[in-house]
Amino acid sequence: MRISLKVCLLVTSVVLLIYMIYPTNLSYADSNSGQSTIGGIVVDDLKTDDIREKVQEAVNQWTSEPIIVSGAGTTLSFNAAAIHFDVESTIVTYEQMTKKSWFSFWKPKRIVQLPLQITVNEALMAEIEKVKVWEADSTYHKVLAQATNLASHEIEADVKNLNAYDIERIALEIQPIPEAAAGLSDLVQAINEQLVIPGQPFSLVEALGEEKDRANGEALNFIASMLYSIALKTNSEIYERASQNSIPSYLEPGIEAAITRNGSKDLKFLNTTDYAIELKMTLEGDNLKAEAYGPKNSQNVGVQVTRDYEISPRVITRYSKNLPVGQEQLIEEGRAGLRVSVMRYSADEPEGELISKDYYAPAHRVILKSTKQPEATSTSVDYSEQSPGQSLREKPKLDLNGDGLADYDNGIGQLPTLPQDEKDLPAGSYYDKGGNLVTP
Repeated sequence: MRISLKVCLLVTSVVLLIYMIYPTNLSYADSNSGQSTIGGIVVDDLKTDDIREKVQEAVNQWTSEPIIVSGAGTTLSFNAAAIHFDVESTIVTYEQMTKKSWFSFWKPKRIVQLPLQITVNEALMAEIEKVKVWEADSTYHKVLAQATNLASHEIEADVKNLNAYDIERIALEIQPIPEAAAGLSDLVQAINEQLVIPGQPFSLVEALGEEKDRANGEALNFIASMLYSIALKTNSEIYERASQNSIPSYLEPGIEAAITRNGSKDLKFLNTTDYAIELKMTLEGDNLKAEAYGPKNSQNVGVQVTRDYEISPRVITRYSKNLPVGQEQLIEEGRAGLRVSVMRYSADEPEGELISKDYYAPAHRVILKSTKQPEATSTSVDYSEQSPGQSLREKPKLDLNGDGLADYDNGIGQLPTLPQDEKDLPAGSYYDKGGNLVTP
């Protein structure tokens, strides 16, 4: 009797011990799945070789597709085949957990959902750490959790909270809105609160998305110019920028930028800091305010625009018969052309970094004049009233010899002296009754 009591107590103690030491991922016949799995693959009632073959086939299929990790505007693709799965060790663990002891014959079938065992992948961790805006450790473990269960290849990264850092405004630009800009509010909403991720080029055309189709070219260029100014002030590396080739009514020459809806012209830059930069854009009356926020930057960044030289405009004259006589009209005021250089100075570039050289052609001055001329008026002169010293330039030319030519150079010489004796006249010449010299 005492022996039976001791055996009963021993069995009870062992059962209680088993309940205490088995992990929580063990379940029994009343489990929702009702089947044991390895890495999500059902392996109930299979022999070891069959389990190995089935699990390995599932692993090969899963590793044939890339792992996509996304978060805060950044997407990275990883080769799933780089993850090493230890199938053999996983099967050994599975068989140990599902093997029945001699004293557990009365228990129902044990159900086990066992993840696959994998080795630590330092290369994968290093790639995740490159995205400074991600929480590297938690994101890495998310990837491993998906892999051990052969689950979805698409994983959402854990993004760092910007409020956890000493955030401040690191760039500011305020400019008047051009009168011709249309659809600007849609563009502002698309850019406001966007994150510029470190190490990943930022494309304005991509960031605007479909909203760029709701605005005209003037609004697109204005947004591009404002963001270009911010990118320069945050010491971002400029990858692509197109000039408008004309000086707008806002910003300095050399700071403006242009984009197109089809992306043939784009504004692209790279955040060179270790943390994300948040963009802010707000409409304030007739002005647009653009800001950039990020961790406190010890660098003082300065941007300088130098006017290398000016090109004077030409004057273009056009004619119109519709203008009154002697009047003219200004069609275009004209503007001098410019050649400018943009330099940026920082702690990394104390000597200055040449950002761009831009040329703006002069706008010529255009004047419209009347084609009509004032009518000419004839006047007669009474030579009898002229003073003796009056210049001969005001007298008509005289033809004294009748040869059809003036007998003196008008205004230059004096009247020629006529011969007093007929013998001094040219042959055949004579004086008529009126005293005029007749020359044959």
